Amino acid sequence: MLGQVETLQKVYYMEYHRYSENLNEIGFEQNKMISEGGRARYVIEIEQADEKGFVAIATSEIDFSNNDRYNVWEVTEDGIIRQRVPD
Repeated sequence: MLGQVETLQKVYYMEYHRYSENLNEIGFEQNKMISEGGRARYVIEIEQADEKGFVAIATSEIDFSNNDRYNVWEVTEDGIIRQRVPD
C-alpha cells in the first residue's frame, strides 16, 4: 500500500508541484480493516507533505508478536520503504 501512495504522490506532484497531505486528494482509498470485517492489517496515513517531500506511514492494527508494539513502516519521496518500528 505504501508503494501505491508513493506512486500517487509522484503523479500528484507532476500536476501540482507539491505533495499532498490528503490521501483522498491523491486518489488513495484505504482498504477495510480486519477490525471492520475487511482484510487490511495496516492503517495508511500521510504524516507530512509539502513541495519538497512527503512521509507516509503504515501502522499495523495487529500486535503480531503480542509485545504491545505495533509495526510501523514508512515511505518518502525517494520511494524507499523502511521499517520504522519493528513488532
